[in-house]
Amino acid sequence: MTLFGPWFLALAAPTPFIASEGDAVAPTEEIVEVHITALSGKSIYLDRGSDAKLAVGDRVVFFPAGAPPVEALVRSTTKQSARAELSIDATLEIGTRGEAHVDVEGTKIEHPPWEKPIGEASPDLPLLAPWESTTSKEREVKWHGRVTTSVDWTEDRQDGDSYWLARTGITFDVENPFHQGGELDVDLDLFARRAEVSGSSDENESSLRVDRLSYEWGGTRTEDTHWQVGRFFSKEFPEFGILDGAEWVRRLDNGNRVGVQLGFLPEPTPEMDTGKDVSTALFYRWVRGENEEFSLGTGYQKTWHEGDADRDLWVTNLSWRPSKTWSIWSSAWVDLYGTNDVQKSGAELTQFFLNSSWRFGTDKGVGLHASHFRFPELLRNEFDQVAASSIFDAENTRIGVDGWKDFGKDFRLSGRLDQFSDQNDDGYGVSLRGSWRDLFLEQSRFDLGAFYDQGVYSTVTGAHASLSKTFDLGQLSGTYEYAEHENDDFLGSQGTLSQQSLRGSWQKSFGRDWSLSLFLDRRFGDELDAWSLGFYLVRRF
Repeated sequence: MTLFGPWFLALAAPTPFIASEGDAVAPTEEIVEVHITALSGKSIYLDRGSDAKLAVGDRVVFFPAGAPPVEALVRSTTKQSARAELSIDATLEIGTRGEAHVDVEGTKIEHPPWEKPIGEASPDLPLLAPWESTTSKEREVKWHGRVTTSVDWTEDRQDGDSYWLARTGITFDVENPFHQGGELDVDLDLFARRAEVSGSSDENESSLRVDRLSYEWGGTRTEDTHWQVGRFFSKEFPEFGILDGAEWVRRLDNGNRVGVQLGFLPEPTPEMDTGKDVSTALFYRWVRGENEEFSLGTGYQKTWHEGDADRDLWVTNLSWRPSKTWSIWSSAWVDLYGTNDVQKSGAELTQFFLNSSWRFGTDKGVGLHASHFRFPELLRNEFDQVAASSIFDAENTRIGVDGWKDFGKDFRLSGRLDQFSDQNDDGYGVSLRGSWRDLFLEQSRFDLGAFYDQGVYSTVTGAHASLSKTFDLGQLSGTYEYAEHENDDFLGSQGTLSQQSLRGSWQKSFGRDWSLSLFLDRRFGDELDAWSLGFYLVRRF
């Protein structure tokens, strides 16, 4: 397959997948700012979730200082957080800013004429008389989803390297596909990558990956049992990882749920080969409130790698909304080690995440986030190139606060403070940003911010400014950033590096179904000279 094969595939995507005429709104795309709160392999945890309209399949672009933009895809969400997965290997830091491209409800469209006859009306009947519901056999099959295509090119003039990455993602749901009331969920990812590295042979790679392919049924208001089979993330416990298998969930009379799953864990590689790792899990969830304002779940997962007993994992997660203005989400992973494990024994907290936010009125709010990570001892190759010493003692703990305050309708001040520690050192980061609406131009936004990050090996101080303006022909945005890197234990010119970046982008929606984004990125300064450009095309159906 050629590098541009995915692009042509997207343009030739089948057109029968059309939104039903009964749709009441037209989708448009919106940019939501996110920050990385934790990292685990290629998994990235974000500080925004479904409450900010993030959904599975959304594209997130991160902007690390002095490096090209990095793309990831949202794989699972909670109300206050999301987990994304990197498309390629990249080095990111906790606190890195990103932009999530989400679909939001747009302008109302005209409802089609009412086709079902009402029948004879009688003055003896109430206005809202009971209406006979249709069965699954009578309901129509509905398709909805999107095809996304992106092509990114980067030329590193400093080292004489260049990189191409082309990707097409096809995500869709089919409601009632077999007239049995279930839902088919499909997520396919086709990508091609080319790297021309100075002093080395060129690298070419392309593959078609099935990220999700599952069918689920039940679990409705009238059905207490829910089944899901295929390749999927569990809605109850996505912490257990993507599963090639089946999951059964039963809603009890008190509203609580119990479930079990069995299957294979695909390998954490671009090909996602399966068959080497068997997983089984059992879980229980307590819920309270009409809309499950309180949800506490606990589950146990047992895995085998090529027939040998491997991981014993206990996970507990919490989602709680004590009030309309206060929300809490947390997840704790505890690995249990036995006599067959070499380096560890007993119980160990290997991952912990906490995200909480409070709103005080409509003009201010604060948030708290915390994370902890240690490498578990596994037979499965979950993490690339991890030394034995890192499995034994490597750890990272981070805690931070953020807040925002509106001053009138046109100005918002926001800030963020993080503190981290690992097995070798500790450090902190702070950022402050002001956002103005219509400061220079109508329908515009101007941001001005500064940041300071003290890491293990370097300290980064910088500032950035951005301006975006909405026109009839779309939205234009421009960003400038300056960063000074003070590298520890480096002598000469590499001790302090001053680097800058300029980024411009244009976004436009074409009706209800199409949107296009273009970007151009220029990075320059000490030991840095690179260009990046690309596009992102979305076809909704």
